[in-house]
Amino acid sequence: MTVSGLAHGDSVLAQIRSLAASLSKTDRRVVNVILEDPERVVRGTISDLADSAAVSPSSVVRTCQRLGYSGFGQARISLARELGMRSLGAGLNAEDNELARRDIVAATFAYASRSLAEAPATVDRAMFNSAVDAITKAERVLVAGVGTSAPLAFDCAYRLRMLGVRAEYPGDPHVQDVAARQLGADDVALVISHTGSTRESISSCEAARRGGALIVGVTSFGQSPLTRIADLSLVATCGESVMQLEAMTSRLVHLALLDALIVSVGLKLGAPALHRLSEAYSQIAAHRF
Repeated sequence: MTVSGLAHGDSVLAQIRSLAASLSKTDRRVVNVILEDPERVVRGTISDLADSAAVSPSSVVRTCQRLGYSGFGQARISLARELGMRSLGAGLNAEDNELARRDIVAATFAYASRSLAEAPATVDRAMFNSAVDAITKAERVLVAGVGTSAPLAFDCAYRLRMLGVRAEYPGDPHVQDVAARQLGADDVALVISHTGSTRESISSCEAARRGGALIVGVTSFGQSPLTRIADLSLVATCGESVMQLEAMTSRLVHLALLDALIVSVGLKLGAPALHRLSEAYSQIAAHRF
C-alpha cells in the first residue's frame, strides 16, 4: 500500500496514525516507533530507527516509501518540520496581538539558545580537529553551499581569507562545480548543507572527489548523501532545525560551528594568521566614517 502525497499533509503524525492499522506487521513496527517518540526519530539515524523497530534499514526505507516519501531522509525532514512548528506555536497567546508578537520573539530566542546549547554534543571532536588540520595545510579551500547555506559559506570563506588561507566561495552553484573540478590532492572542499541532500552540493563533492581533494561536510543529519561522500563529517544537530520549508535554527548552529572552525584554524596557524587578521581589520577600518 502506497499513500502518495502524504508528505504534503497538514499533520504528518496524524496521517501516519490513521494508516497504521492498514499496514503490514513490519511497517507497523516502524510506524509505532515513529509515533511513540518522533523527536528521537528526527535526532537519530535510519539505523537507530531500524534497531528500535527490530527491522532492517531497508525495511525502514520501504515503510517510508509506502507512506508516500522518497525515503527515510524526506520522512525525517517532514517530521522535523511538524515538530518545529508545534514547538514554535507553544505558549503563544492569540488573544492579544501585541502579547503574541512578544511571545514569538521570546520563543524564537529560546529555541535558538537551546539549539546552540545542545548542538556541541553532536559534533565529533576527532573529525573537527582533523578538519582544522586539513584546512590549515591545504593549498586551496573551496567553500561550497547553496540556498540557506550560501550566506554561511560566503562568510566562512571570507574569514578564512582574513587568516591567510587561500579560500574561495563562488556564489553561483555552477561555478562552484567548475571550481571543485579544479581541486587537487592538496586541496579541501568544505561543503555546507543543512539536509546533506542538496543536488548541487553533492555534485561539487563528486567533482572534488575526482580530483583527489579532501571533503569536509557540515550538515545537520548524520546519515545523508553528504556524510556518505565526505571524508570528514561535522554534524551539528538541533531539535528545531526545520521550520516550514527551510532551516532556521540550524543556520545559527552551523554558523557557530564554522566560527569554531575558523578560530581553531587561526590558532593553529599562529602569529602569521594574527598578523594578517590585524592587517585585514586595518583595511576594513579605512572604509568606516
